[in-house]
Amino acid sequence: MHDPKFLRQHRDKVEAGVALKGMTVDLAAFYAIEERRLAVLHETEELKARRNAASEAIAARRKRGEDAAADIAAMREVGDRIQALDA
Repeated sequence: MHDPKFLRQHRDKVEAGVALKGMTVDLAAFYAIEERRLAVLHETEELKARRNAASEAIAARRKRGEDAAADIAAMREVGDRIQALDA
């Protein structure tokens, strides 16, 4: 098994190696799936950062005695999206 990062960074070498060995591998499908995986990973990381920042803001609002119900509801939606992406 090869490192996906290596496969992404050395497409020409990988394709040449596959051809040299006479193998049939759908590299286009791999690259498409890998691109989608990276996009999902990036979105998940952004949402987690947003959730963490919002959690701090919600805690500060609660400490000041302010209502944070709307923020909490919005972050529940973010949490649901994170769970869906992680699944």
